[in-house]
Amino acid sequence: MRFTEMKDTYQQLWRTVKITDLSATDAVVSKIMSNRGRYEQAQRESGVWWPVIAAIHNLEASLSFKGHLHNGDPLSARTKNVPAGRPILGTPPFTWEESAADALAMKRTDEVNFLDTPEEILWYCERYNGWGYQTGAGRNSTPPRRSPYLWSKTNHWTKGKFTADGRFDPNAGSSQVGVAAILKRIEQLEHISFDPLQPTVPALTNGQRPILRVGDKGFWVGVAQHTVNGCGFGPLTVNNDFDSATERIIMKFQRSVGLNDDGDVGQLTWAALDAHKKLPGWTPLSGISQPALTNPVAAAPSL
Repeated sequence: MRFTEMKDTYQQLWRTVKITDLSATDAVVSKIMSNRGRYEQAQRESGVWWPVIAAIHNLEASLSFKGHLHNGDPLSARTKNVPAGRPILGTPPFTWEESAADALAMKRTDEVNFLDTPEEILWYCERYNGWGYQTGAGRNSTPPRRSPYLWSKTNHWTKGKFTADGRFDPNAGSSQVGVAAILKRIEQLEHISFDPLQPTVPALTNGQRPILRVGDKGFWVGVAQHTVNGCGFGPLTVNNDFDSATERIIMKFQRSVGLNDDGDVGQLTWAALDAHKKLPGWTPLSGISQPALTNPVAAAPSL
């Protein structure tokens, strides 16, 4: 299923979603927040926003760090269930971080370049789980075409789920908390926000954007991250922090356009970023808006 096919549906459902089991949702969110540091580390490695990783971890492995993020199979061996044989590289037993990096890399998509809206995250997570609720027997859920992977413990799903690979039970319920309930509750508790912050744009020096390098922070770092993402490199989390992940992607970009790969964003790199062909749907930061932040109480990141 293409994102464009599902976007309007996800937008409408997110606007009207309500959590129906607050106790179960709070229990999951509390455990997620106690391990936030591990999810943030996975975000730094993958570029996928930490609450998205946490929500997937809940559904695939019941938040156990002893199970693969792909499907919850034990880390003591490669995955047995779909997708089988993961991670391909390395030798078991695997660390959870190794497994998470492989799962998220495996599920990477360029169809939504920036996971900065609920509808993009919902599309990504349903794609992660599979399209059986849209194109297979899961269409017979109640309401129709609603995946409990997304909507369990909300007003948008009542019953009907796959109880095993390829086996759908139209009357089965779920004790799991879906992605939407988790994200909505984390937002309600003000740990995240989908609303971008809009601080004042710093003035240019002599009409030029500043030279950026590892350790720098601020608005223009976010602009560079957003722009290199738009060039098809990354994905990078737009967090206004020129970290080692940002340096690696900038160096990769510099090599691709024949520049010295020093990792600094100087005037030649700025010019190359501006001139490079952009991904469909990408829009530049014109200098009057701030890129989305990923602070604890800030906006969802661009990937």
